[in-house]
Amino acid sequence: MIRRLSPGTRNRGRGGKSRIGLCFVIALLLATCLQSASSAQGTTVTKELKTSLIPIVTYIRQYYIDEVSPDTLMRAGLRGIFHALDPASEFTVNGGVDCPPEDTNCLWNRNFADFEKAVRAVDDKAFYAVGPDTLIRYGIHGCRHSGRSGHGVCGMMSVLDPDTVFMEKLNLDNFRINTRGEYGGLGFRIQVVRPDSAIAVWSLLHDDTPAARAGVKSGDLIIAIDDSTTAHMNASDAASLMRGHAGTDVVLTLERAGLEEPIEIKVTREVVHINSVPYHVMFPDSTGYIKLQGFQHKSSQEVRQALAELLELGMKRLIFDLRGNGGGYLTEAVQIADLFLPKDRLVVYTAGRAFAEKTEYFTQEEPMFGDGPLIVLVDAGSA
Repeated sequence: MIRRLSPGTRNRGRGGKSRIGLCFVIALLLATCLQSASSAQGTTVTKELKTSLIPIVTYIRQYYIDEVSPDTLMRAGLRGIFHALDPASEFTVNGGVDCPPEDTNCLWNRNFADFEKAVRAVDDKAFYAVGPDTLIRYGIHGCRHSGRSGHGVCGMMSVLDPDTVFMEKLNLDNFRINTRGEYGGLGFRIQVVRPDSAIAVWSLLHDDTPAARAGVKSGDLIIAIDDSTTAHMNASDAASLMRGHAGTDVVLTLERAGLEEPIEIKVTREVVHINSVPYHVMFPDSTGYIKLQGFQHKSSQEVRQALAELLELGMKRLIFDLRGNGGGYLTEAVQIADLFLPKDRLVVYTAGRAFAEKTEYFTQEEPMFGDGPLIVLVDAGSA
């Protein structure tokens, strides 16, 4: 449904406008030691320290592939905080009670206490009012876009490998959407083009999406979503407002080139499928081309179907484009490898400090395309 807005109703849509559920168990011994250390220091561990920092550090301590010393992790966290407030700042940490090198609980305990004291000192002496919760809590948009929020956690992440990240709930939800390949939504990509006033409909996923059928066009500027203005809204928040249960409605207020007044379009959400293989093509010299955007749910089925169609057309060689493929489900990646590698070939194995045995993944079938020339395209964005 499309409805034009009169000047008197133009501003009606402009009025008004967490934490990742990490799977872990915190050892009772660790919690007991932390309480004892807090009493010894004459302080109490802040709510944010208990609910945000300690669970993250505990998870790293138990599951990260390499053992990370308490000193390294806590100093990295402090470095993140101080450099967020002043990139040129320097700091010195005077340690508390000495611990025997073999007493890891004591070492972690002492470093937690030192970290809390440093956060409290910054909170007391910083020129700007910051607050321990702001310093510790991870910003909703991650390390690179969090402002002052969460730089303690960001600092800790900086000493781990580049593929180890911490996600807030919204980031995790978006990641799951990308790996599942399905979501309840409208079916178009967006981009912030005017941060102070509008978000653009960048492109429609295809011509049969709910948005396309309702009349939304590429290039439209979204100025409101239901009763929430998009002014100063980031793309993640806008996407979150437009996603929802299939069958529910959302009203978009749009500015469109050639129209003097905004229009309202009501769109009914549907389950939208994101294709892992957006396109595949056969070149004239019997060279096939397949673009794979991610290892999502059912990606292997899409690649298998594309291969079958290209082979039927007489494909003799293949260009497999993985540029910008940020990864996804390991099992899907293994099943795709199964289409190219000999049967019973070891593809990959997983192992870690927290697991007694490594898990090996082998190919299960004869390859669909195992003999012809294969070129795999990758770049810095490939997993």
